[in-house]
Amino acid sequence: MYRLIHDTILGSEAVHIISAYTRAKSCIREYRFGCLRAAAIAMIETEIKIKVQDLHSVKRKIKQKGGIYESSFFEDNIVFDDAHGTLFKKRYLLRLRKSDRVTVTVKTPMEKGRYKVMQEYEIQVSDFDQTLSILNILGYKKVFRYQKMREIFSVQRTKVFLDDTPIGYYIEIEGEGPDIEHTAKLLGLDGEEKITRNYFEVYRDYCKEHGLKPGDMIF
Repeated sequence: MYRLIHDTILGSEAVHIISAYTRAKSCIREYRFGCLRAAAIAMIETEIKIKVQDLHSVKRKIKQKGGIYESSFFEDNIVFDDAHGTLFKKRYLLRLRKSDRVTVTVKTPMEKGRYKVMQEYEIQVSDFDQTLSILNILGYKKVFRYQKMREIFSVQRTKVFLDDTPIGYYIEIEGEGPDIEHTAKLLGLDGEEKITRNYFEVYRDYCKEHGLKPGDMIF
């Protein structure tokens, strides 16, 4: 009876969101105890960011090296946490994104090192505003909002994301570690600083460096 009432009040979107978050919490525990089943359930995301002065030269080099254009779109992202900052303390990410589709994503950290490695759970939902309301009802409130224009390319065995943000231009390279290094070298970016922080952390550092009060990273 509770499940029937629960599903009726919150709707199918909420059930999917709760289910994804529950699986994320369960699987990170399994990973810590050496269970390989977690890797089969979630996608493991390995990436780095690189700050660049302009995107056009990088895009030109991508095309010269045989990179394949995939898509481009505007992104609006909202990051959530509860009143106690539970997710932030665990370095978990709960994000609602509107781009060419609407998605809810949970990311949990796997390891620290040369790359940003996260276990990612993502579902596609049909309605941004309804999902925002559901997350609020469940006790998750907006802690950060960020926007960017994004272009995506396939470059050999990696995905390359070109991000135009309110605080400058960034490249993200996603793939296996050696493939990331190879693509960075291919694009002439192997000598640049490799950033493993997320956009919230990058924005916070930017504000500190420029004497600004942190808010949302929006255009």
